[in-house]
Amino acid sequence: MKKNSVGIVIATYNKRLEIRECLDHLFKSNWDSYQICVVDDGSTDGTWEMLLQEYPNISKIRGDGNLWWAGATNKGIEFCLRNGCEYILLLNPDTLLLPDTISHLIENSQLYSNAITASIVVYYDNSNIIWWAGSKWGSLISWLPIWCNRYLFKSGAKLDKLPEKPYHTDEVHGRGVLIPREIFKSVGLYDDIKFPQYGADVDFSFRAKRVGFSIFVVPKAKVKLYTESTGMKTPKSFYKAIQGYWEYLVNRKNGEALRVWWSLLIRHVPFYAVLPSYIFIITLNTFRYWQRFFHQKRAIVKFK
Repeated sequence: MKKNSVGIVIATYNKRLEIRECLDHLFKSNWDSYQICVVDDGSTDGTWEMLLQEYPNISKIRGDGNLWWAGATNKGIEFCLRNGCEYILLLNPDTLLLPDTISHLIENSQLYSNAITASIVVYYDNSNIIWWAGSKWGSLISWLPIWCNRYLFKSGAKLDKLPEKPYHTDEVHGRGVLIPREIFKSVGLYDDIKFPQYGADVDFSFRAKRVGFSIFVVPKAKVKLYTESTGMKTPKSFYKAIQGYWEYLVNRKNGEALRVWWSLLIRHVPFYAVLPSYIFIITLNTFRYWQRFFHQKRAIVKFK
């Protein structure tokens, strides 16, 4: 199979230790035609200085702290496309690519007519446990005007529960996702105006599917994830939980759920389903947030 050039784009902010390990794993890949572009959006923890000193041969773009994830990712994508890359591979700095992942993603992208292909995300400390393995978006029940996304396989399920062959997913993220060049020509880049930090990956997935591109999860392609870096840690006190919940609703860095979900629904569901879907999703995520908190508190008390 021809060694097509892959542009590996990593948007980062204050992840100096994580991105060092991420890059060191990339160098072990069995795919030898790639270029790396790290976009550091104004880190203050020494990330930029470390990149300059320890990784002089990779491409680097410096932001001022206002790019956020989507803007930083777009900068990296544009750079790689200008340099002739046939594929873009998106990575987060807290993800570790396995050596054969790129090969599996490209092989299946070509097999399915230049589809978007996504890696299975497994836990860093237990690579047999799933963190993410695809999701389904659509009407909850055929006669009910509520649209939402549902995981195809629950987080915490064992890897052997997955099928062997690639399967469809309705959305992908930035953790080991391969996107052919032609898709950006048809769909454009990530919407960094409407979805600067959260939601841009979901929106891009829906836009790609709308114009006819397929999206597959490839079980043989895997990345390991430092789950403690995902921003989904459970607060330790009730006061912190209230603060964290409010930030999840309105703070850009922590989810901005109220604005992001409204914008996604306005753009991607029928008008009659926008409000009921919005109420359902926010209510469900609120329940899950507090369920995680109280479950953790019970576990701590039981352990003591």
